[in-house]
Amino acid sequence: MHDKVIWHYSVDCNYMVKSGYGSALALKRNGKLGKRAVGECSNREQLKPVWNSAWSLPVQGEIKEFCLESP
Repeated sequence: MHDKVIWHYSVDCNYMVKSGYGSALALKRNGKLGKRAVGECSNREQLKPVWNSAWSLPVQGEIKEFCLESP
């Protein structure tokens, strides 16, 4: 039997930078970044169009990050 690394913050249990970034933002929003905590839940289907639009913008990554962090 082999061990398998899984990422429980995504549906398919595979880590992607996109899912890691989303989890980090959730932890930052709830004040738990850098502490042991559970990230906040969201309605994946409701937010999917927003994330798809944001990640497909033809701009540099730093600009996307700034826009996603801005209220």
